[in-house]
Amino acid sequence: MPPRNPGRSSSSSNGCSSPAVGQRCHPRSSGADFSSSSSSSSSSPRKGLKKVASEASFLDDHLTRASDSDVVSSEACWITRGQVRAVRHKLCFLLTFVDGLVAAFWIGRQPQTFWINYTVKMVLLLGLRYITWKPIRQHYYMFDFCYFANAVTLTYVFLLPQNAMLFNAASGFCGFMLLSSQLFRDSLVLHSVDFFTTMQLHLMPSLTMWTIRWYEYDETSAFFQYWAPYILKPTKEISVWPAIRLYLTWATLYSLLMFVVARHKIERLEYKNLYQYVMVKVGLRNKFSPYLPCLRRYPYGEIAFMSVHCFLFLSSLVYAKLGYYAQSIILSLAVLKDIYNGGAYYIDHFWKCYDQNAAWYLATARVLPGDDDADLGRGKTSDSPVDVQARSVRANPQDPLSRCANNALEFFK
Repeated sequence: MPPRNPGRSSSSSNGCSSPAVGQRCHPRSSGADFSSSSSSSSSSPRKGLKKVASEASFLDDHLTRASDSDVVSSEACWITRGQVRAVRHKLCFLLTFVDGLVAAFWIGRQPQTFWINYTVKMVLLLGLRYITWKPIRQHYYMFDFCYFANAVTLTYVFLLPQNAMLFNAASGFCGFMLLSSQLFRDSLVLHSVDFFTTMQLHLMPSLTMWTIRWYEYDETSAFFQYWAPYILKPTKEISVWPAIRLYLTWATLYSLLMFVVARHKIERLEYKNLYQYVMVKVGLRNKFSPYLPCLRRYPYGEIAFMSVHCFLFLSSLVYAKLGYYAQSIILSLAVLKDIYNGGAYYIDHFWKCYDQNAAWYLATARVLPGDDDADLGRGKTSDSPVDVQARSVRANPQDPLSRCANNALEFFK
């Protein structure tokens, strides 16, 4: 799968590169670039402070969060972009946590109808993904096999629930979906829609087909009697041939589209796709090109990519032939691994932010140990935004950054 968060630039072209003491650039109207300013003041002896100042996006976020009633802006703004992003992440965290509770209860209470949960959720998530990815030219990722497998599974459970060929095909795809989940290190990151969608994209088809295959309807229930024509009826014996035929159909159409018909359009418009991500960004082409120089020439790299893809798919078909306990263990391990990856993401992310915070606060607390005028007379200050901000912090004891800097200085003594 692709990188889930495309990221944003840490600099902007519109001005306010040097805010006055006690004032900070507004995130909408200024877009201050601290990395360029710190590089222009390379003659300053405070190397530790310059190193921290080079983290442009980190410092900019701190100045934005610390700004309150003293923000100066040419336009009235009720809420900043950072606050909007924070609210969105909090809502996403809440909804994804509730989704986990609902899914666990649903599987325990009535696993035969869990496909309803899968259908509603995937239609919403994939629709949202297309809307958000098309403007950033990542929507060609949605031609990948993972999305095709979800389309087949949705067609089976929602449109043709008694089609044996689609049941066998969807069951055969489950092993490759679980393998993809591990190859791309899916993570349960509750605050991110992209992370959550990618995890659901790989796990939900396998979990849904697991409930359909191993949990039958109670034929004496009123639900079964009323919905009998639409009840999912899995076959007793699993055949992998429908999955192989549909995979070869997808591989042929995908190769023609990505590497022949739309090849020049993709290069011209710089559309992101799985081939580019694996071969270029991950670096498999550079890693193996010393042994296989032909990988750098068209179409040998494309042929190698599809050949490895096909080999992994054929290897994963073993999962469809396993029994209840084996599939349950593999599925549970895949879910636990995604949860572990999510925990590792949070721990690594916040520990890195903690280190950066501590370094910034210590640098701010120590940069001007005495009076500003005396330091200016001794030539110990500069007009860089970081030094201006440091003087502002020391000149305003009630400023949130000033309190944090003093606390950090006391803690690390």
